[in-house]
Amino acid sequence: MNWRSRLRLLGSDPRRIVSVYNFAAERLNSCINARRTPPEGYNVMAADWDTLLLLDGCRYDLFESVCDLSGSLSSVRSRGSFSEEFLSRNFVGEELHDTVYVTANPYTDIIEPGTFHHVVNVLDSDWDSEIGTVPPEIMRKRVQEAHEEYSEKRIIGHFMQPHYPFLGNTAQQLEQPGVNEHKTENNRPDIWRQLQFHFDNVTPELVWKAYQETLEIILDTLTPWVTDIEGKVVLSSDHGNLIGEWIGPIPARGYGHPPSVFHDALLTVPWFELPYTNRRTTKSEPPTKHKIYSTTAEQLSDLGYR
Repeated sequence: MNWRSRLRLLGSDPRRIVSVYNFAAERLNSCINARRTPPEGYNVMAADWDTLLLLDGCRYDLFESVCDLSGSLSSVRSRGSFSEEFLSRNFVGEELHDTVYVTANPYTDIIEPGTFHHVVNVLDSDWDSEIGTVPPEIMRKRVQEAHEEYSEKRIIGHFMQPHYPFLGNTAQQLEQPGVNEHKTENNRPDIWRQLQFHFDNVTPELVWKAYQETLEIILDTLTPWVTDIEGKVVLSSDHGNLIGEWIGPIPARGYGHPPSVFHDALLTVPWFELPYTNRRTTKSEPPTKHKIYSTTAEQLSDLGYR
């Protein structure tokens, strides 16, 4: 989008002048908070589990309203307001040789080789350019394969849903640049900026519904497979999302998941423990060699990071 297009966009709706303030204040808040000591947060690697399934960008209140699996739900405080912070503060610099990490998250390349026993990065093999993400059913298959191949390891499965781009019927009403038919659309930012800047027909209610349906799809994908996994299984998330909540220290309304914004909607995430009978026996072993994968600019853009 060139500067003339930006000026026309601002002039077409006076509310967008306020949006410019909110956007600028959000960025300034990120810069200010990045210089402060981050909240301590919950150490997911020190927690008790055999399989940890991370649902990327899942708010606690959304999960609470949608999940109907049998189990015990509580909330924990994430160590980051977006994925890179979560990964950095939980995994980077650690020696986690009893764990295999299966991931569709684009920030995985910040984790040093040798951190985990093995890393399976499905962005390389299973990226779907039609939907601008890794499909949940494919990700589930890769996590299942990891359980079979690494039966004596803890398993982390980092799914991208319900993170944008959204899936489901309501998502079809949104112009999502990450989705194939909108890849040539240069005047549309990601869905959070569309909401922030009052794009036509993009309302908080519509975005929330698409967000909710995407979580329903990932949970349907995991059911009933997740209840058949041996050992203690936990569902959680790396961060939530803002949908217009007030943030600080500079008062502004925030959207999406900006870095270093310490708000409950971003840091409060679900911790859902499924019932289990037996525990898996796990052990630590030297890390294997695996391909180092670098996320492409297209993938970052499709997921709303550019």
